[in-house]
Amino acid sequence: MDVQRSIELAREDITAISEILVAAQQSALIEVIEYLFAQLLPSLVQSHKISPVHHATSVARRMAEIMQREGATPEEWKRGLAAALAHDAALGLTGEGRKIRKADIDRLPADRRPTEIEAAIQSRGAHMIVGSTLVRNVLTAFKAMYPEAFTTADIDEIAFLIANHDNLSIAEYEMLRGGSAARWLPESGYRLMKWLREADRAWMVTVPGVVDADLARDGLADTPVNRMRRLASNIRRHHEEVELYRRNLPESVFQQFGFRNGTLYRSQAGYEIFQRSISEFFVGRVSVAVSLGGTKVQVGLVDETGSVLEATPATDWRAAFGITGEDPAESDTLTAGVAALMRRAAALLPPGRAGRYCLATKGPLEYRDGLLLLRPEGRMPNMPFDKYPIDQKLREMLGSPDVIVLHDGAAAALGEISRWGTFPDSVDLSAFIIGTGVGLGVISGGLVYDGNPSDPYENKLGSIGRHLVYCPDDGGGFHYEYRPIGPRSSQAEIAGKEKHLSTRMAGKYLFPRLAGLLLNRKCVSHATYFGVLRDMGVEDLGEDQAKLESVIPPGITAAALRGNEWARAQIVEVGQELGAALAVLVRQFPGRAFLDRVVLVSTVAEKFGLGVRGATDDLFLESINEVLGRQRVRRSRYLDRELAAFSRWSI
Repeated sequence: MDVQRSIELAREDITAISEILVAAQQSALIEVIEYLFAQLLPSLVQSHKISPVHHATSVARRMAEIMQREGATPEEWKRGLAAALAHDAALGLTGEGRKIRKADIDRLPADRRPTEIEAAIQSRGAHMIVGSTLVRNVLTAFKAMYPEAFTTADIDEIAFLIANHDNLSIAEYEMLRGGSAARWLPESGYRLMKWLREADRAWMVTVPGVVDADLARDGLADTPVNRMRRLASNIRRHHEEVELYRRNLPESVFQQFGFRNGTLYRSQAGYEIFQRSISEFFVGRVSVAVSLGGTKVQVGLVDETGSVLEATPATDWRAAFGITGEDPAESDTLTAGVAALMRRAAALLPPGRAGRYCLATKGPLEYRDGLLLLRPEGRMPNMPFDKYPIDQKLREMLGSPDVIVLHDGAAAALGEISRWGTFPDSVDLSAFIIGTGVGLGVISGGLVYDGNPSDPYENKLGSIGRHLVYCPDDGGGFHYEYRPIGPRSSQAEIAGKEKHLSTRMAGKYLFPRLAGLLLNRKCVSHATYFGVLRDMGVEDLGEDQAKLESVIPPGITAAALRGNEWARAQIVEVGQELGAALAVLVRQFPGRAFLDRVVLVSTVAEKFGLGVRGATDDLFLESINEVLGRQRVRRSRYLDRELAAFSRWSI
């Protein structure tokens, strides 16, 4: 942002601070703040490329809001506002010319991190010490003209606040190099330091903080997707800061700090500023959306435009909720954990701003006797649910009637036709899911289409991996057949060596199969095997199948990117087999427009062979589409699709 525009925004903040001071009966401080801003402005301008001028005044404005709400004393008003306005004034005076962020260090190779961590510690310390000296000199000069304005004790505490305001960043760097963060943590009862940290960190979740500082510094375009991703990253930084306290203090001491909803905000006023700031990123009504898969759970906030704020990263729900996931008795525990995540995400916004609760999970789902049952045919591997009334349970636990549940295929398909999806505003599309299982989500005529339960060929259409059957022949070849699923069955019938597509292509079957093939000395020579390991970057792996299975997913792709012919051949063969299965699906539904656009989604579909080029296209896609005879299939590149599905209020 142009420095002149930043100064204009800063002056708007000064005006707003003056209005708060009048309302708080602290009008005598208006002249002090205007003087201090004028004296600091040259330093703030010099620091502008590192941190915009209006960052300082924005922090001071939020400091004023917090102190007004929290009942600050006259002494706290004077000291807190001066410290907030001057806290980063020396960023451009220490010779670094940049602010080294933890996120920057995390992206560095391991051998470069120690040097950068030390530079970050020195840089943060220097700007606090120089800033402390700068403000002491400015305020001492002001005191010489107006002795009643500041006492020596006032100036000493303001200088102390500035000299220590960023200690928590140093604590993070210390943790990165294996040191202790404990000595850098403030006392729980020090109100001015608490308020200053909250006001400073609140900048990170404001539109100016995200757009004028973060996106501008990283050279990223100001788009809704980039805004939300940066906002999510900044909120995670807040959570990480709270974890500094948790890891370095006894639990009883940690609890004394009173962090709200897992954020670093401890004052009610600071937390409400946080909520209000986040809400400004959203348009219209907001849904709380959860994606619950066979392994991971993720929660986000979604507005009517399809913009998604990832409230938590994908987390292993078994570890998070302390369950095995194999016992139907754990269904309530898992659902309660999901409900708790939903409540926590909703609490990131002001009360009433989040309008409904939504869940996308592994099907099948089916209405029976007025209840939406998850896994109506009985429990399947990976999850505990068995004829479980999922939406009813969530309504009871959340105390809200506004709950929507979709199977993950339908959610993925809706997400792919949302604003940021692969085919925005399309009315016909299929999302072909290959991850821990194989499923299908269909949009037909703009609506979710779940098939026809009375027709065994369309019953449980979402479980497409159990309709399509792999049939090997005696000559080493194979073909696929599309088979019906009866009304009381969960899968098509198979016999002999036949397999469902799910047990061929889902990751937990595909990757062990490829590992076994690589270890089969009748098919792969020692020279080829060790050449593949070399190109995977795991030369010292030996011939341990379990270890090999763990590196196969990224390893095949890495080797193929280095030109390894065996790895490329596997990508082609898997693509051709998937193409053969899809060709059977297309023949089963002739002329159905939803099969004209097929998007591959989930872990296997999106990452297997990604970036490996064929003759004219992505090698994996090329292999699939050659079998189909036309360009029907694309990969998804929209990571938030299942959450974005709930931007549509007509579901």
